[in-house]
Amino acid sequence: MSDNNAVDGIEPSPYRDRVDPKVSDQTTSSSAQSLNLDGLRDLSALSKLQVREFTHTGATQMQATSNAMTQMAAAGAKAVNYIMEGGSKA
Repeated sequence: MSDNNAVDGIEPSPYRDRVDPKVSDQTTSSSAQSLNLDGLRDLSALSKLQVREFTHTGATQMQATSNAMTQMAAAGAKAVNYIMEGGSKA
């Protein structure tokens, strides 16, 4: 019974408390910081890439729309000319 009471009184300690303070400070902190910096760097690069890709896609789509409108206008002009000339091809 006394053993159970002793076990119940033990509380798990965080990882930092179980490691030698010197090792914990140098290794754990620097690893966490470098991982954090890498994550931020990746996120920044990804967002720049997405913005660039989005802008490029938008410009491409606008150019395609402009080309399509020009082609439709040209086709319309051809049709009008055909009708105005009484159906004879020029």
